[in-house]
Amino acid sequence: MTREEISEKLVQTNKDFTTYITSLSEEDYNYSYNDKWTAGQQMEHIYKSIVPLNKALMLPKAIMKLNFGKANRPSRSYDDLIIRYKEKLGLGGKAPSQFAPEGISFDKRQKLADNLMKATGTLIKRLKKFTEEDLDVLILPHPLLGKLTLREMTYFTDYHTRHHHLHTIENLKHTLQKKLTFIINFLMLSENFDLFSFQQIKLENEIHQEHNMDCGNPWFFNYLLTLCSSRF
Repeated sequence: MTREEISEKLVQTNKDFTTYITSLSEEDYNYSYNDKWTAGQQMEHIYKSIVPLNKALMLPKAIMKLNFGKANRPSRSYDDLIIRYKEKLGLGGKAPSQFAPEGISFDKRQKLADNLMKATGTLIKRLKKFTEEDLDVLILPHPLLGKLTLREMTYFTDYHTRHHHLHTIENLKHTLQKKLTFIINFLMLSENFDLFSFQQIKLENEIHQEHNMDCGNPWFFNYLLTLCSSRF
Protein backbone atom coordinates (compact mmCIF):
# COMPACT_ATOMS: atom_id res chain seq x y z
CA MET A 1 0.00 0.00 0.00
CA THR A 2 1.11 3.55 -0.67
CA ARG A 3 1.42 6.13 2.08
CA GLU A 4 -1.90 7.67 1.09
CA GLU A 5 -3.68 4.32 0.99
CA ILE A 6 -2.48 3.23 4.41
CA SER A 7 -3.29 6.68 5.82
CA GLU A 8 -6.89 6.38 4.65
CA LYS A 9 -7.06 2.85 6.01
CA LEU A 10 -5.75 3.90 9.42
CA VAL A 11 -8.35 6.64 9.76
CA GLN A 12 -11.22 4.36 8.76
CA THR A 13 -10.06 1.49 10.97
CA ASN A 14 -9.79 3.66 14.07
CA LYS A 15 -13.04 5.44 13.27
CA ASP A 16 -14.86 2.11 13.03
CA PHE A 17 -13.28 0.97 16.29
CA THR A 18 -14.07 4.09 18.32
CA THR A 19 -17.62 4.26 16.93
CA TYR A 20 -18.18 0.66 17.96
CA ILE A 21 -16.80 1.10 21.48
CA THR A 22 -18.69 4.32 22.20
CA SER A 23 -21.96 2.77 21.00
CA LEU A 24 -21.84 0.05 23.65
CA SER A 25 -24.03 0.10 26.73
CA GLU A 26 -22.31 0.67 30.07
CA GLU A 27 -22.72 -3.01 30.90
CA ASP A 28 -21.06 -4.14 27.67
CA TYR A 29 -18.38 -1.45 27.88
CA ASN A 30 -17.29 -2.76 31.29
CA TYR A 31 -17.85 -6.46 30.59
CA SER A 32 -14.86 -8.78 30.99
CA TYR A 33 -14.81 -12.48 30.18
CA ASN A 34 -12.25 -14.57 32.09
CA ASP A 35 -10.39 -11.44 33.19
CA LYS A 36 -9.78 -10.33 29.61
CA TRP A 37 -9.63 -6.63 28.84
CA THR A 38 -12.92 -4.75 28.73
CA ALA A 39 -13.96 -2.79 25.65
CA GLY A 40 -12.75 0.41 27.30
CA GLN A 41 -9.38 -1.14 28.10
CA GLN A 42 -9.01 -2.33 24.51
CA MET A 43 -9.48 1.24 23.27
CA GLU A 44 -7.10 2.64 25.90
CA HIS A 45 -4.45 0.11 24.83
CA ILE A 46 -4.70 1.21 21.20
CA TYR A 47 -4.34 4.84 22.23
CA LYS A 48 -1.29 4.06 24.37
CA SER A 49 0.27 2.22 21.43
CA ILE A 50 -0.08 5.09 18.96
CA VAL A 51 1.28 7.86 21.20
CA PRO A 52 4.93 6.63 21.28
CA LEU A 53 4.88 6.04 17.52
CA ASN A 54 3.85 9.65 17.01
CA LYS A 55 6.75 10.76 19.19
CA ALA A 56 9.20 8.61 17.22
CA LEU A 57 8.01 10.11 13.94
CA MET A 58 9.01 13.56 15.20
CA LEU A 59 12.67 12.55 15.01
CA PRO A 60 14.67 13.96 12.09
CA LYS A 61 15.40 11.32 9.47
CA ALA A 62 19.15 11.56 10.11
CA ILE A 63 18.67 10.90 13.83
CA MET A 64 16.37 7.99 13.05
CA LYS A 65 19.04 6.44 10.82
CA LEU A 66 21.75 7.07 13.42
CA ASN A 67 19.75 5.49 16.26
CA PHE A 68 18.11 2.57 14.47
CA GLY A 69 19.99 2.08 11.21
CA LYS A 70 18.49 1.37 7.80
CA ALA A 71 16.53 -1.56 6.42
CA ASN A 72 18.57 -4.39 4.92
CA ARG A 73 15.56 -6.11 3.34
CA PRO A 74 12.37 -5.12 1.48
CA SER A 75 9.28 -4.24 3.50
CA ARG A 76 6.96 -7.15 4.17
CA SER A 77 3.47 -7.06 2.71
CA TYR A 78 0.49 -6.32 4.96
CA ASP A 79 -0.53 -9.99 5.00
CA ASP A 80 3.00 -11.24 5.70
CA LEU A 81 3.33 -8.86 8.62
CA ILE A 82 0.04 -10.13 10.08
CA ILE A 83 1.31 -13.71 9.81
CA ARG A 84 4.50 -12.78 11.66
CA TYR A 85 2.52 -10.95 14.36
CA LYS A 86 0.22 -13.93 14.90
CA GLU A 87 3.23 -16.23 15.13
CA LYS A 88 4.69 -14.07 17.89
CA LEU A 89 1.37 -14.04 19.73
CA GLY A 90 1.19 -17.81 19.38
CA LEU A 91 4.55 -18.08 21.12
CA GLY A 92 3.17 -16.18 24.10
CA GLY A 93 4.02 -12.64 23.05
CA LYS A 94 2.26 -9.94 25.08
CA ALA A 95 2.13 -6.17 25.22
CA PRO A 96 4.81 -4.61 27.48
CA SER A 97 3.55 -3.19 30.76
CA GLN A 98 3.76 0.43 29.57
CA PHE A 99 1.05 -0.32 27.01
CA ALA A 100 -1.25 -2.11 29.46
CA PRO A 101 -4.52 -0.24 30.06
CA GLU A 102 -5.54 0.97 33.48
CA GLY A 103 -9.21 1.41 32.71
CA ILE A 104 -11.26 4.39 31.55
CA SER A 105 -14.69 4.89 33.10
CA PHE A 106 -17.80 4.71 30.94
CA ASP A 107 -18.54 8.43 31.27
CA LYS A 108 -15.08 9.26 29.87
CA ARG A 109 -15.24 6.88 26.91
CA GLN A 110 -16.01 9.62 24.37
CA LYS A 111 -13.02 11.69 25.50
CA LEU A 112 -10.78 8.64 25.07
CA ALA A 113 -12.26 8.00 21.61
CA ASP A 114 -11.65 11.64 20.66
CA ASN A 115 -8.06 11.41 21.91
CA LEU A 116 -7.50 8.27 19.86
CA MET A 117 -8.84 9.90 16.69
CA LYS A 118 -6.75 13.01 17.38
CA ALA A 119 -3.66 10.82 17.78
CA THR A 120 -4.56 9.10 14.51
CA GLY A 121 -4.74 12.47 12.78
CA THR A 122 -1.33 13.37 14.19
CA LEU A 123 0.08 10.09 12.89
CA ILE A 124 -1.25 10.78 9.39
CA LYS A 125 0.15 14.31 9.45
CA ARG A 126 3.61 13.15 10.51
CA LEU A 127 3.71 10.40 7.90
CA LYS A 128 3.46 13.06 5.20
CA LYS A 129 7.07 14.15 5.73
CA PHE A 130 8.28 10.70 4.64
CA THR A 131 8.58 9.69 1.00
CA GLU A 132 7.62 6.26 -0.28
CA GLU A 133 11.33 5.43 -0.32
CA ASP A 134 11.71 6.59 3.29
CA LEU A 135 8.96 4.21 4.37
CA ASP A 136 11.00 1.25 3.07
CA VAL A 137 14.42 2.46 4.26
CA LEU A 138 13.87 3.94 7.72
CA ILE A 139 13.23 1.56 10.60
CA LEU A 140 11.88 1.69 14.14
CA PRO A 141 12.03 -0.93 16.91
CA HIS A 142 8.87 -2.82 17.81
CA PRO A 143 8.70 -4.50 21.26
CA LEU A 144 7.37 -7.77 19.84
CA LEU A 145 8.35 -7.83 16.16
CA GLY A 146 11.83 -6.31 16.35
CA LYS A 147 12.95 -3.76 13.77
CA LEU A 148 10.25 -2.77 11.29
CA THR A 149 10.36 -0.43 8.34
CA LEU A 150 8.08 2.58 8.67
CA ARG A 151 5.76 1.03 6.11
CA GLU A 152 5.55 -2.15 8.16
CA MET A 153 4.94 -0.09 11.29
CA THR A 154 1.93 1.55 9.66
CA TYR A 155 0.65 -1.86 8.59
CA PHE A 156 1.01 -3.12 12.14
CA THR A 157 -0.71 -0.05 13.57
CA ASP A 158 -3.73 -0.64 11.35
CA TYR A 159 -3.97 -4.37 12.00
CA HIS A 160 -3.35 -3.90 15.72
CA THR A 161 -6.58 -1.91 16.00
CA ARG A 162 -8.47 -4.48 13.93
CA HIS A 163 -7.08 -7.26 16.11
CA HIS A 164 -8.34 -5.63 19.31
CA HIS A 165 -11.65 -4.69 17.71
CA LEU A 166 -12.22 -8.38 16.96
CA HIS A 167 -11.14 -9.36 20.47
CA THR A 168 -13.73 -6.97 21.89
CA ILE A 169 -16.44 -8.57 19.77
CA GLU A 170 -15.33 -12.07 20.79
CA ASN A 171 -15.46 -11.02 24.44
CA LEU A 172 -18.99 -9.70 24.07
CA LYS A 173 -20.24 -12.87 22.39
CA HIS A 174 -20.34 -14.38 25.86
CA THR A 175 -22.60 -11.67 27.22
CA LEU A 176 -24.76 -12.10 24.09
CA GLN A 177 -25.33 -15.75 24.96
CA LYS A 178 -26.14 -14.86 28.56
CA LYS A 179 -28.74 -12.33 27.47
CA LEU A 180 -30.36 -14.71 24.99
CA THR A 181 -30.47 -17.48 27.59
CA PHE A 182 -32.06 -15.14 30.13
CA ILE A 183 -34.76 -13.99 27.71
CA ILE A 184 -35.63 -17.50 26.57
CA ASN A 185 -35.74 -18.82 30.15
CA PHE A 186 -37.88 -15.88 31.20
CA LEU A 187 -40.36 -16.63 28.45
CA MET A 188 -40.49 -20.33 29.22
CA LEU A 189 -41.21 -19.66 32.90
CA SER A 190 -43.95 -17.17 32.10
CA GLU A 191 -47.55 -18.31 32.19
CA ASN A 192 -48.05 -16.37 28.97
CA PHE A 193 -45.34 -18.30 27.15
CA ASP A 194 -46.38 -19.86 23.88
CA LEU A 195 -44.54 -21.77 21.19
CA PHE A 196 -44.83 -18.91 18.72
CA SER A 197 -42.88 -16.47 20.90
CA PHE A 198 -40.16 -19.05 21.46
CA GLN A 199 -39.90 -19.76 17.73
CA GLN A 200 -39.69 -16.05 16.99
CA ILE A 201 -36.73 -15.60 19.33
CA LYS A 202 -35.08 -18.74 17.97
CA LEU A 203 -35.52 -17.40 14.43
CA GLU A 204 -34.03 -14.01 15.32
CA ASN A 205 -31.05 -15.74 16.91
CA GLU A 206 -30.51 -17.82 13.76
CA ILE A 207 -30.69 -14.71 11.59
CA HIS A 208 -28.21 -13.02 13.91
CA GLN A 209 -25.74 -15.88 13.51
CA GLU A 210 -26.29 -16.33 9.77
CA HIS A 211 -25.49 -12.70 9.01
CA ASN A 212 -22.74 -12.50 11.63
CA MET A 213 -24.37 -9.45 13.20
CA ASP A 214 -22.31 -7.35 15.54
CA CYS A 215 -22.87 -8.90 18.96
CA GLY A 216 -22.15 -5.60 20.69
CA ASN A 217 -24.90 -3.77 18.84
CA PRO A 218 -27.70 -3.03 21.34
CA TRP A 219 -30.51 -2.82 18.75
CA PHE A 220 -30.70 -6.61 18.51
CA PHE A 221 -31.34 -7.00 22.23
CA ASN A 222 -33.79 -4.11 22.23
CA TYR A 223 -35.71 -5.88 19.49
CA LEU A 224 -35.82 -9.10 21.48
CA LEU A 225 -36.95 -7.28 24.60
CA THR A 226 -39.70 -5.56 22.62
CA LEU A 227 -40.78 -8.91 21.25
CA CYS A 228 -40.85 -10.39 24.75
CA SER A 229 -42.73 -7.50 26.33
CA SER A 230 -45.40 -7.73 23.65
CA ARG A 231 -46.22 -11.21 24.95
CA PHE A 232 -47.03 -10.08 28.51
